[in-house]
Amino acid sequence: GPFYRHTLWALAGAELGELHFISRLDRETSGLVLAARNRETAAMMDPRHFPIRKEYHALVSGDFPRSLRAKGWLIPSQKESSRKQHFIPESQTPPPGGVWADTEFYRLGTLQDGLSVVRAVLHTGRKHQIRATLSSLGYPLAGDKLYGPEEEIFQKIKTQTLTEEDYRKLRLRRQGLHAALLEFRHPLRGFLIRCESAADFL
Repeated sequence: GPFYRHTLWALAGAELGELHFISRLDRETSGLVLAARNRETAAMMDPRHFPIRKEYHALVSGDFPRSLRAKGWLIPSQKESSRKQHFIPESQTPPPGGVWADTEFYRLGTLQDGLSVVRAVLHTGRKHQIRATLSSLGYPLAGDKLYGPEEEIFQKIKTQTLTEEDYRKLRLRRQGLHAALLEFRHPLRGFLIRCESAADFL
């Protein structure tokens, strides 16, 4: 939810005590998150110098290619009211203010109703990286109210006026993105930890 008391941070913290999140998810993204129990461990696991392998599963509109490597820049929308970003391929001139993004995509399968199941492997960790990249490539996430079929749908969230027709256009009631894998080495003992989680929309 949009308020602190409805976040995973507040809910899990009430049960487990102090938490320091190493990875985060967008509000409607499901799957694995990583947190440390104290500040010292969190500092050791800072993603800027602590390698963490992240993979996501996504449900997208369209017939996705067998594989695709998307390297380029993410730039914010020119509209003042929009939170969206756009992906610009590396073959184009680097835009001012753009941040580098690199994602590998692999098609895992196709569904009869024009949807594809895609595995996304992150090589950078940018805000909305998967969602913005897929949308700019022409394969928006099913259920994505910000990067999906109509910009007006996102505005309706604020007024809580989403209709069944809006959900029909979205193809899924929440965005079809799931953090399926986290892999990293224990910060103190060095052994490999691999966590996997299946998506409920597949």
